[in-house]
Amino acid sequence: MGDKMDMEVKQKSIAFFTFHRIHIPHNLREYYLSYELIKKKWKVFWLLPLHGENRALDVAWPIKRYCLFDIRGHKFIFPVYLAIKLKLLSIDVIWISGWSQRDPEALFWFVRILKAFGIKIIYDPIDPIDIFNEAHGPGNEQKQNRTARLMTSIYNFCDIIFCVTPELRNLIIKKGVPDEKVFVGRWGTDISRFNEKNVNLNYKTELGLNKDAFLVGWLGSMSPFKGLKEIMLPLIHQLSQEIDDIHFVIAGYGLLEKDIKNWIVNNKDLPVTILGRIPYDITPSFTNSLDVYLIPTNPGSEFARSICPVKCFDAIAMGTDVITTKTRATKFFEDISEKVHLCDFNIDSFRDTITNLYKNRNVQKHKPDPSDIYPVTHQNVSIQIAEIIQKNI
Repeated sequence: MGDKMDMEVKQKSIAFFTFHRIHIPHNLREYYLSYELIKKKWKVFWLLPLHGENRALDVAWPIKRYCLFDIRGHKFIFPVYLAIKLKLLSIDVIWISGWSQRDPEALFWFVRILKAFGIKIIYDPIDPIDIFNEAHGPGNEQKQNRTARLMTSIYNFCDIIFCVTPELRNLIIKKGVPDEKVFVGRWGTDISRFNEKNVNLNYKTELGLNKDAFLVGWLGSMSPFKGLKEIMLPLIHQLSQEIDDIHFVIAGYGLLEKDIKNWIVNNKDLPVTILGRIPYDITPSFTNSLDVYLIPTNPGSEFARSICPVKCFDAIAMGTDVITTKTRATKFFEDISEKVHLCDFNIDSFRDTITNLYKNRNVQKHKPDPSDIYPVTHQNVSIQIAEIIQKNI
């Protein structure tokens, strides 16, 4: 009897930590990963604050609620409380997303205290905090250095770290993190969302344009490294004089929003429309409506040179031509899709590519075969991540 019990393997368990809500797209990777781990006989839980919202479509795992502490108890008392709760639930592993916690000092104590209680930690930084902050331009150098040191300590406490590109993986390893801890789990697209079934409006119609208008669009967070001022705005000036039926649309919000709006007000005769934030459920329609999706990331930072813009994957799924900056990370697209066009970060390169696509606009829009897209979907990447977790935890 004793020998039989010794041979029994304890069922592995994992909790996905969410700070505000269970919400697609922010929990998208975890959503599909949960189902893959369940297939591997893991016990899966999701942690959600008492007043947090569950906006996911459905969940096949228990949701465990936790209490939030005020600012005085959040940094130290909360991780102790959560660790005890995990132990009582017999949960061995916690998954932390970079979107759940952006305060590096609070994250440092969170990770350190959980490890002290014997909890294994998987960290998915998404956009590594220190590298992301550097990409937003010069700041307090002392503060940036402190953040970098904290992040390296955090990585070293973790058992597994996932990076969305090999280039980000290399940056983290250069900071002193053991390479055997760091894996690549690409951030791709969700083919349950980005497909023709979810196209319910045409932005050319919404904007009052002719159906044959050539629509060039930009969507995202209006951050300084997104190339809006360097590429997008000058392109609007130049191409509006060269192509009669071209129209531009800029959608999103962020640091540069006020500047972009003021520029458009001062250039009200140009063919450009600015929209606010577009709900995630509408983005398939937005992407499908465009003739060209423009993503002119400024490659002036290590972060920008190490990312594959998510919207490129969405555009591939919808069969929309997308133009983005050529970097060591985006060269990945050369072997993935002919719909992604890579440009040097200058006006001439982007203008010539748009002009060429305009001249060939009568070529029928290609809807990709699902088997071509599958390698860069959340659904497939989740299978790969589940295998890595299974082997290393």
